[in-house]
Amino acid sequence: MNPSLKAPFDNALISSPVDISVFQAANSILNQLITNKQPLDTPVRNYVRRLTQRSERLYAKTVILQKEKTNLEGVVVAHRNAEF
Repeated sequence: MNPSLKAPFDNALISSPVDISVFQAANSILNQLITNKQPLDTPVRNYVRRLTQRSERLYAKTVILQKEKTNLEGVVVAHRNAEF
């Protein structure tokens, strides 16, 4: 793999918060590699592993936040009903 194409995979999803420009570059290159049926070198495979782990964590956080939002909406409705 061209060293300039390898850099986004080495740097993406490492920092917190994620550097969105590096993340987008890595995703773009990954999509090109898949579209062109290119082999996925170790940096790319490692990126895919990190990407799936982050995706699962993001899903879990989203579920938790949605439940918290629903609970808070219930509290607000109960509070409004108690005022009247």
